[in-house]
Amino acid sequence: MGPGRAYGIDSGFMGKKFSKIFSCGIWESLRHENNNRTIAFVTDVGNDLAYEAPAEAVLEWVTACVVRLQSHQAQVVLTSLPITPLERLSQMRFRVLRGLLFPKCRLKLVDFLERAQELNEGLLKLAGSRKITIFTVPNAWYGLDPIHPRRRFLTQMWRELFVLSDASLPVSLKPEFSLPLALYLRCLSAPNNHSKARDESHSFKRVKLFDGTRIMLY
Repeated sequence: MGPGRAYGIDSGFMGKKFSKIFSCGIWESLRHENNNRTIAFVTDVGNDLAYEAPAEAVLEWVTACVVRLQSHQAQVVLTSLPITPLERLSQMRFRVLRGLLFPKCRLKLVDFLERAQELNEGLLKLAGSRKITIFTVPNAWYGLDPIHPRRRFLTQMWRELFVLSDASLPVSLKPEFSLPLALYLRCLSAPNNHSKARDESHSFKRVKLFDGTRIMLY
């Protein structure tokens, strides 16, 4: 969990640091968990492109993550990139969003779109070859922000993802918005995964909410 977190590149946002998903502590934890069923949503794949990673490299990282998940019999659902909303971007809006969300990115809009299209085609092929479901967020769910669905559609999006995973819906999945809870979750951060001295017990943070929901951050 983390705004702008990438699969193969260490990243950060507003002072927070996020290790790359490809080598974070979740994989060690997954090897030791004895869950009867694991559901994995592989989302936000395009973040790596904003750190100027080539589409081919991003696809390799995501493929490796999917293979690892499937080796643990996880039910995987992949989300595609929002190609149409990105193609509707003007040069001005692209520069503004790039400066706000990924200030170090120097890619031009035409180059970013080219990489996004290449990566999205690779994700579709990955879904077919690994026999996993891929979900495309409807274009109407996006607003001025072309990469994040509008808040009023988030509950519906998660319901769609859980249906695609053939899982029963979580009891806590409700449409009501709680500002205190949202702020609390936004302030959560995982341990410093860049420390050379870290061990398994310090590679994640465990949080339990009032309704019994457990969250672990890696």
